[in-house]
Amino acid sequence: MQNINTRIEDIPLSWPLIKNVSDEEKIRLITLLSQSLSQKSRRSDKAITRQFLDKYYGAWKGEATAEEIIDAIRSDRTHREPISFD
Repeated sequence: MQNINTRIEDIPLSWPLIKNVSDEEKIRLITLLSQSLSQKSRRSDKAITRQFLDKYYGAWKGEATAEEIIDAIRSDRTHREPISFD
């Protein structure tokens, strides 16, 4: 995150591009940038979950049943007894 005390002239790419733009256009740019940020933050958990499910649902390819996979994971464990941190 940029330091709030940074002068706008010190921002390498953006300031030379917009320094001669009218105040009205700068305000429009600020509005568009603000809207783009708020749209990202408005994505609901439900939408994120849906996107995740759409991307990964059915991604596993194999013939083993869920029980067989669980048994394989359990049989490959290196520690059979729970670890005590007392």
